[in-house]
Amino acid sequence: MKLAIDTSTKQAVIAIESDGEIVARYFQPRATQKVIFGELSSMLEPDTLAQLDGIAVGLGPGSFTGVKIGVMSAKTLSWARNIPIVGVGSLDAVAASTPAHENPEISLVVAVPSTKGEAYIRIYRLENGRWIPMNGILDTIIEKDSLDSILP
Repeated sequence: MKLAIDTSTKQAVIAIESDGEIVARYFQPRATQKVIFGELSSMLEPDTLAQLDGIAVGLGPGSFTGVKIGVMSAKTLSWARNIPIVGVGSLDAVAASTPAHENPEISLVVAVPSTKGEAYIRIYRLENGRWIPMNGILDTIIEKDSLDSILP
């Protein structure tokens, strides 16, 4: 079983995967570490926690405090249960969950709202059935109105 935690945006996400299927998920605005562990205890039976064999945690971009909460929650559980942990770029996680297609000319744009009318974006191209970040545009922050100016 794998656990995923992403608290980098206004919508915190906790998910548990088993045998390739999402078996539990939780969404909440701005989760604290106390909320994360409380929700985990209600999502997992006591003996199920021992079945966790990996943790993925979202690294943003997004709220600095939110990222810290997610990373510290994941690190605490990793340390306490001796479970491997991996950090995942939050935009990359969205891209990876987007189905591939046959047309290599189509790009994927993943955008997450920031503050002050801005957005974090990353543009991807399809390569061997996987979304790969395009060169030169990595976690760019732009004004939402200027998105058209950088699209390929």
